[in-house]
Amino acid sequence: MKFELERLKRGTNGKVVRVMIVLQLMLALAIMLPTAAMAEGDSQCYSCHSDAVTEIRESVHHANGVDCMDCHGGVVLPNVSLITRDVMSGNFVGAPTRTETLEFCSKCHEDVGDDYEASVHRVTSEKHDAPECRDCHGGGHDILSVSDPASPTYRPNQLEMCVDCHDDHDMMEKYDVNTHVLATYEASYHWKAFKFGQLKAATCLDCHGTHAVKSEDDETSSTSDFNLGGTCGKEGCHPGVNPGARVWMGMTHYDQHEQTPDLVFDKSGLDVKERAYYLGPINLAFYIEIFFILLTCTVVIVLIIFVLLDLLTRIKMKKHF
Repeated sequence: MKFELERLKRGTNGKVVRVMIVLQLMLALAIMLPTAAMAEGDSQCYSCHSDAVTEIRESVHHANGVDCMDCHGGVVLPNVSLITRDVMSGNFVGAPTRTETLEFCSKCHEDVGDDYEASVHRVTSEKHDAPECRDCHGGGHDILSVSDPASPTYRPNQLEMCVDCHDDHDMMEKYDVNTHVLATYEASYHWKAFKFGQLKAATCLDCHGTHAVKSEDDETSSTSDFNLGGTCGKEGCHPGVNPGARVWMGMTHYDQHEQTPDLVFDKSGLDVKERAYYLGPINLAFYIEIFFILLTCTVVIVLIIFVLLDLLTRIKMKKHF
């Protein structure tokens, strides 16, 4: 009887062990199958480009079904784990140069490509160091979603993304671009609010745009004199500003020592409606300015008189004694 119990016990344990092994194998397959399915399109590249493929599998492109061949072309051979000569044939394209990146990415991002092509950032043979897609979005294979905190385009990271170039004084002077953009932005209310957690406060992209960034001298630019009113008055910023109003730049990206009265607030050329918009029914700012000029002059004159009287009194007292 005792022998029978031991035999049954060993048999039961053996079955349990076998069942556990089967369950573990099933679990391993369940984990591996999705990975294998995801890697089917890039398995041919992995044998040589393991780092690149690993980055791609973590990227926003792969999450949306984009694989190596979608960008680089070539022939996809199903169920092949090693790269073959056929994979590199056909319409295969290697790593694009800086001037080729626009065409490379525009195969999918056509509208964005059109915006970038019309922007001041567009890379050309004369502007080879201007930013192209990879400079802002990442190295190429490891591009992340704009909502990913690790992405350079994630909202809290956007300033750092822009100043990589705009804080380079040599580069900015080369293209005649203001070299004080970082210092003046960090002195602004927008940056102070953003720094202390008000993530809705304006950053570079809110004012200048994303892919269609243009010079302020371009009348179609969001920061031109003609459009700045609409840019500042858009929903979520300063609603109520007249979209057609000509808002002058004031302290935006200019140091105090570079200011002129016309730059701070250019009142010349304002029509009746614009004067009313900026100055109210009467030019109250003008009268306040006149008042303080008169007050300052009066105080200075009175002080001079007091100094002269004191000096005369001292001279008389010296003669008397």
